Amino acid sequence: MMKKERIFKWTAAAVALAVAVVTCILLNKWQEYIFFYREQNQIFLFDWQDIFSKGGEIGGFALVLSQFLVQFFKLPWMGAIITGLIGAGTAWLLWKTVEKSSASIVAFPLCFLPLFLQEGALGDPMYLYLGFVSFVLAVLFLWIYSRVFSGKGVATRIAAGVVMSILLYWLAGPVATLLAVSIFIHDLFSWKHGWYLSAIPIAAVFVMGLLAVRLGVVKDLRMALLQDFYYEPMLQPGLYIHAPWITLPLVIALSLLSAKLKGITGKTIAAVVATVLSLVILFRIPGHVDKKYYDMLRLSHYIAVEDWDSILSDRTSRYENFLMMNVRNLALSHKGQLLERLFEYPQSGFMSLLATDETSGQNTDITVLDSHIYYQMGSTAPSQNMAFDSSVGIRYGNPAMIMRLIRTNLVWGAYDVAGKYISEMEKTWGYREEATSLRSFLGNDSAILADPELGRLRRSLVKADHFVGTDPHSDLQLILEANPGDAVAREYYLAYMLLAKDLDGLRDYIENDQGAYDSEGNLPVRLQEAVMVYSEEDEAYCREHGVTDATFSRYNAFKKKFLESGANNGNPLKDLKSFSDTFWYYFMFTKV
Repeated sequence: MMKKERIFKWTAAAVALAVAVVTCILLNKWQEYIFFYREQNQIFLFDWQDIFSKGGEIGGFALVLSQFLVQFFKLPWMGAIITGLIGAGTAWLLWKTVEKSSASIVAFPLCFLPLFLQEGALGDPMYLYLGFVSFVLAVLFLWIYSRVFSGKGVATRIAAGVVMSILLYWLAGPVATLLAVSIFIHDLFSWKHGWYLSAIPIAAVFVMGLLAVRLGVVKDLRMALLQDFYYEPMLQPGLYIHAPWITLPLVIALSLLSAKLKGITGKTIAAVVATVLSLVILFRIPGHVDKKYYDMLRLSHYIAVEDWDSILSDRTSRYENFLMMNVRNLALSHKGQLLERLFEYPQSGFMSLLATDETSGQNTDITVLDSHIYYQMGSTAPSQNMAFDSSVGIRYGNPAMIMRLIRTNLVWGAYDVAGKYISEMEKTWGYREEATSLRSFLGNDSAILADPELGRLRRSLVKADHFVGTDPHSDLQLILEANPGDAVAREYYLAYMLLAKDLDGLRDYIENDQGAYDSEGNLPVRLQEAVMVYSEEDEAYCREHGVTDATFSRYNAFKKKFLESGANNGNPLKDLKSFSDTFWYYFMFTKV
């Protein structure tokens, strides 16, 4: 018998290790960019004052622990590895909890169910990693209870249950409700003497929740006692977020009842059913990820790491809207190809360059994106404003936006403010070196002017007082008046007019602004195409204003193809697809 038990023990350990490896791989495949997103939505400071401040609140210990872990999600694979290993280890801990009460080995696969459900819940970015960490702490406390107090007398058990539940409430929040219920189920199905008294810890947690609401620490009982505490406060979680809490007591009950199974057939059937059910839950994890939102998270990550090539080569997006267009055009601008390749991608009016402020004010993700775009345009003031709004709007901060605030304050010459932000980010693990590297700019105007990025923005600061952010095109015009050499702002300025089909504005610019031409007197191809649109009958004018033989030739081919399509009752939209990268195609077939 001892030999058989030893075989079961090592088999279970090997299975747990295998599950850990598999879940690490699958979670990285299914939730890679959600892990990156989580890292961008919190800041962990190696600062004892900050740690004690957070840790002293209800759920503060779990919050600090979760933020400590999430900071490492900045590295590829780390989110999946940390989550997969902790999840498998917690399932093993749950198994050791029920095994202590004589659960059958056939119940072992069931112990992975709650953890797979927890990992699935993490597919919703609005569900905080705090919820996952708190669940793990609840299982840890349950294991301690089963190992240390389960065999004690009734009074000792109940006292331990109450103290542990109250302690967990303070350390991790309402997950103490789950612990108290699990203790009750554990004692009930372990046939402990006086099992009904194990309901007292549940009452204790309920009282803690009432006190938290009465003292104004938590908004209502739903937040004080349920998973809602670990979800974005402005939203209400779906049933799937609550599934791990529902499942854990059921798994404990079924595991302890499995000890009553007799005969190899019954045990085999139970083991197969438990294994299949766990696998079904595991492979249902990607079904709880919003695919459209995930596309945006992936592109947001590329922006954060400045991987512009991946944005432009991305072909997996499931929808087209202004935000997707904003991201791609931002990438084109960083590559210096905004005008050149503008029409290689779907465009729909000037909002293809920047979403409206009304939209951004409702969503911090859009506010972050708009901050990136304004910064690239050279419009420092709205970029800084949105960086500040998003860093405040995101509950636990946004490291990229704090770094943006450092740079914008350096541009303005607000060195004291920039220095405070630098000192804060030097207390982080992932941004310490970058923040320290910016110290050399403090109080050093000449160094800022010599820097390609900060210098461009400093020279592009508009001197006159004006409202910013209400009309980005007017902002760009003022930027170009302050710094005619700002090539990035110029490309955005021209792209606005092209996408708005502003032929009068384009004509005025081409005729009167020498910045329209490069050092050799050449006009960009997209502007040559615009000249052909508003003056195709005047060849002398076109040639005088930079239209080349190559553009004339291609325009004639476009015009010929269009006439042939009409004569043959064809579909010009499809027949002229080979010209879709031109302003002519956009001008004729895109409504703005």
